[in-house]
Amino acid sequence: MPELKVEIDGQLVALTDCYWMQTAPCGCTVSMVTTTDARGRVMATSEDAHKRLVPSKRERDDDNRRGFAWDLVTKKRYHAEIGAQWECPQHRKAAAS
Repeated sequence: MPELKVEIDGQLVALTDCYWMQTAPCGCTVSMVTTTDARGRVMATSEDAHKRLVPSKRERDDDNRRGFAWDLVTKKRYHAEIGAQWECPQHRKAAAS
């Protein structure tokens, strides 16, 4: 099977070089998932990633109603810019207090 590519910020990258990142409405990162599972199955859509992490449709619907979102980010960007800084500025400030 040919390697799947995605366009992120105008660049074509291999889907396997990306993560799915779930964020809360405030901007805090909630969860991350790789784009392939241990069996090599590809999670090419945000819905695939959401189902992988949250098997319950009711809970996924609740996440969507509450405004949680999924974004595809390159592993390079994640490690360079996001890393362990999962909190949004508002919650980072509160944690430092």
